[in-house]
Amino acid sequence: MARRRRDEPSAAVPGGTARSRHHPRHVAICVPNLFLFVPVEAAVKGAGAVPVAVRQPEEVEHAGCGVLVVDLGELGEAAATRLAPLCRAGVVVLAFGPHVEGPALAAARAVGAVALPRSAFFPRLPELLELALGSAGRKGTPAGRSRGRS
Repeated sequence: MARRRRDEPSAAVPGGTARSRHHPRHVAICVPNLFLFVPVEAAVKGAGAVPVAVRQPEEVEHAGCGVLVVDLGELGEAAATRLAPLCRAGVVVLAFGPHVEGPALAAARAVGAVALPRSAFFPRLPELLELALGSAGRKGTPAGRSRGRS
């Protein structure tokens, strides 16, 4: 009996085996709050992408996703520090947080993430995903293009 080897990472198990594979149509979602996760997941599916739930932003590389949607409020004060290596690696990071956390949003923007207050993020999520999925795997983020339509 021949053994089958699994090359695809599991969405439920961090650190899958396909480390070198990059799936630009896969979107990692690091949003622990179910009430916020559900609309993000629906928007990802609506954009024709595959949602992959991750518990920590760093798992995006193991999951092989080109885009990460993350709730900054859940990452604490080190959010920007944790997102910086992902942005440098070419992952498009779409982040949201409470409007009262302006410094955290600004810090995330400074490292290359698209970071918006929650109230602005969810209405713009379909547009942001469209831009992100178009640029996933390429250097840069849709930040410059997401501020207004051309």
